[in-house]
Amino acid sequence: MQEAKRVAKSTVIYLFGSVATKLISFLLLPVHTQYIAPAELGYYDLATTYILLISSVLFLDIWSGSCGLCSTTRSWRTGIR
Repeated sequence: MQEAKRVAKSTVIYLFGSVATKLISFLLLPVHTQYIAPAELGYYDLATTYILLISSVLFLDIWSGSCGLCSTTRSWRTGIR
């Protein structure tokens, strides 16, 4: 039961972070479109996509991998499956 509560709490925190990020991006859309021309917005989007792709390759998406490793290592040590 304790493990289920911990998983539920972690899920809610992760969900909140994910939704909050998307909500902030959506709310800032009018600000971006007011100050940036459509052609420049396309260039900005393309540059952001390239940066995200390059940083994932350069850093090997270490954050995701390390979280998965820590999760598996801890469950291996405690015997939780």
